[in-house]
Amino acid sequence: EREFWVTICLGHGDGGDVTVTIDVTDEEYELLKQCCREYEDIDSFAGLENLYERIVAAAKDESECCEPDDEDDIDYDDASYTVAIPEVIYNEVQEED
Repeated sequence: EREFWVTICLGHGDGGDVTVTIDVTDEEYELLKQCCREYEDIDSFAGLENLYERIVAAAKDESECCEPDDEDDIDYDDASYTVAIPEVIYNEVQEED
């Protein structure tokens, strides 16, 4: 399992950060390291599409359970999601170089 920081952008300056913990396969872990080495975003890196979708789904769940009851319904499907590479992977890549 790895912890991912996800920034949710709802537009008009609204949004926030959530942290989600996701199971990552060995193959995905190596791809995350490669993604980090190439300074690419997870959402556009070949082979990480499924992982990105799982992270976003978990971020939506996390956000929806935390929103106040009296707030207007927020459509998380229209939001944009920026997923940060876990710090442990970033540090590992730095040590390898």
